[in-house]
Amino acid sequence: MKAGDSNTAFFHRSTVVERARNLISEIKNNDGQIVKGREAISDVLLDYFKKRWMGVEERVWEGDLSCIDPGEGPECGALQA
Repeated sequence: MKAGDSNTAFFHRSTVVERARNLISEIKNNDGQIVKGREAISDVLLDYFKKRWMGVEERVWEGDLSCIDPGEGPECGALQA
């Protein structure tokens, strides 16, 4: 055995283990059903993030910003909502 061969085998095994640990083999959908398979898992994740980020309504903050002077900055004090 050449010097360094054992390290190569060690790193190969560690990458295989890490890849298996990072694999999502199944996931629950919104109905609570277990979904398996790459395409089905992809659909569940896409659906989740579409609902999470694309369905966000525009929020309007109705706080009072009249105390802020563009020239003064943070010296204005606390904002009141």
